[in-house]
Amino acid sequence: MPVRFAPRRSRWSRPVRLLAILASLWGAQGLLPYRFSEYLVAALLAALLALLTGGLHLDGWADCFDALGGGRGDRERMLAIMKDPQIGAHGASALIFLVLLKVLLLAEALLRNSPGLVIGFPVVARWAVLPLLWRFPYARAEGLGKLFQRPGGRWRFLRATGLTILMLVAMDWQLLWPAAAALA
Repeated sequence: MPVRFAPRRSRWSRPVRLLAILASLWGAQGLLPYRFSEYLVAALLAALLALLTGGLHLDGWADCFDALGGGRGDRERMLAIMKDPQIGAHGASALIFLVLLKVLLLAEALLRNSPGLVIGFPVVARWAVLPLLWRFPYARAEGLGKLFQRPGGRWRFLRATGLTILMLVAMDWQLLWPAAAALA
């Protein structure tokens, strides 16, 4: 039986889930003193993130590239491809490159001994979707993404932005630059 996802009822738990992800990443970084290579720890961190988030973002990434590659500019065809549970060549290729890039970037942060970067990027990633939800309409009349779009988006976006800035400054102020790039 598929797990039912109810974003409206689970809003209160989002910060708790994010803190659980950050705590897991922070704890997994503790493997480094045991002489594991930064690349192995980075791969484990990427796998841990996929496990903790249920791979939802990875699935969406693959679906998006399958639709872009196979939709041939036809909106209805692209939406049908995105709804199809199977992954195609475009989606698989995009997924491989995304995970590879994530592992390499995590390894770079570990090599630079920057735990703020390792635990800060999930904060930036979750914040970066808010401007999209606020400014752009959802592609379908129904679906999971529609549940996240609600009235009052501008104020919610501004509150979330303020909280995100505070968290990033507390973790590592240099994270403000990637956050600004994500907004751009």
